[in-house]
Amino acid sequence: MLQFQDVSIEDRERIEKYFIFLEEPFCDFSFGNLFSWAVVENTKISFADDFLFIRFSDDEKFYYTFPLGNGEIKNAIN
Repeated sequence: MLQFQDVSIEDRERIEKYFIFLEEPFCDFSFGNLFSWAVVENTKISFADDFLFIRFSDDEKFYYTFPLGNGEIKNAIN
């Protein structure tokens, strides 16, 4: 099971290395946006099997982005 944590300044380099896997630049996938909106969107991150998982939540539900990374996605989400 994934262990999610708060987005912190110390995670910047680790998070940014996953953005190279995006085919197109996307402003939501920038460290500045993740860090800035973390309090409002209750953003959490997790790292597993060379993938970055990003989770947002409101008062009722969790929302996830598609995992960013390199490798076998099936192994990462199981």
